[in-house]
Amino acid sequence: MKPEYDVVIIGSGASGGMAAYTLTQKGIKCLMLDAGPAVDFARDRGLKHVYDLPYRGFGRPGRFPHVTQADEFNAHVWADEKQNPYTYDPADPYYWVRIRLLGGKTLMWGRASWRMSDYEFKCKDHDGFGDNWPLGYRDLAPYYDRVEPLFRVSGRREGFAQLPDGIFIEDYSPDSECVRRFIASARRMNVPTTKSR
Repeated sequence: MKPEYDVVIIGSGASGGMAAYTLTQKGIKCLMLDAGPAVDFARDRGLKHVYDLPYRGFGRPGRFPHVTQADEFNAHVWADEKQNPYTYDPADPYYWVRIRLLGGKTLMWGRASWRMSDYEFKCKDHDGFGDNWPLGYRDLAPYYDRVEPLFRVSGRREGFAQLPDGIFIEDYSPDSECVRRFIASARRMNVPTTKSR
């Protein structure tokens, strides 16, 4: 007997993963398809000196002409657009980089997870330019509240209006020397800053 599914989800990145999580919580039977393998932690987390790599960390010239993120450390996870081409209007080039790895581009996002505020959503009210979005921070806050614990977002609660605090793991670990210098410089110029979330 062949298994039956209610929904097929293509890709295991942030969107596919959240769709699968939300639907399965409601009892919907999902099948997730992904083009990439699981993360090989022994290979992908191994450290090498840049001088031990053939191209000194930059990757073979011309392999990924527009994937600026690809280097010798991670080139094996990016989709090669020559083997997996996509089309776009030549008058309107589209920069679309793809990952072939379980978890998708979420694994390469730089671990920054900031909440947008009404400084972005209501910019016309704030600085007089553009148009206000039809929704505001209050509309999205419940969704941020649901997602941050799933991703285990960590950070410091600073109370900045332009960077709303969230439901995240408190991070009061010591800062590196360069981060301490950056924060000290920013404070001297009266620029609010906080540790990455």
